[in-house]
Amino acid sequence: MLLYELFNDVNFECINIDGAQNNCRFKMTVTINEKKFDGTGPSKKTAKNAAAKAALASLCNISYSPMVVPQKNVPLPIDDKSSSMELPQIHADTIGRLVLEKFMEVIKGQEAYSRRKVLAGIVMTENMNFCEAKVISVSTGTKCVSGEHMSVNGAVLNDSHAEIVSRRCLLKYLYAQLDLQCNQGIVV
Repeated sequence: MLLYELFNDVNFECINIDGAQNNCRFKMTVTINEKKFDGTGPSKKTAKNAAAKAALASLCNISYSPMVVPQKNVPLPIDDKSSSMELPQIHADTIGRLVLEKFMEVIKGQEAYSRRKVLAGIVMTENMNFCEAKVISVSTGTKCVSGEHMSVNGAVLNDSHAEIVSRRCLLKYLYAQLDLQCNQGIVV
């Protein structure tokens, strides 16, 4: 593992096991020079690899995503409307972890419903502070509805993609915030 080649003080620890025996989620932490990095996965090996990837992305700017080209000391394009808004991979991993943790919290005790689903979520931060991030929506959906489950009388929702459902949840949240602001002057 590359992490062991780059650093002498590498310690992995399994800190959490969630779910039923056939649907477990493991959470591993790697400590390097007194800095901790988390990773989750369906096995200890996968969780360990995720933690190692998070450490490499943060400490060495090494990304395992084929679409992300590591760049050093490049500020985020906050005000430039023409450039695309891309976050470092470490932020994307943090957002994904927050959404997955909230999903696991919601379905705790009902793990049978978590199989074969597409998961999407929306996370709100203030000034890119991920320590205080708030999960606004978590949703599941299907990629497609197979032929035997199709319905012409409206019994089946055909477009239940997780991303679409999460967007609807975000809109509902935003409208609720507007309503609170207009009626009470208080925003949650």
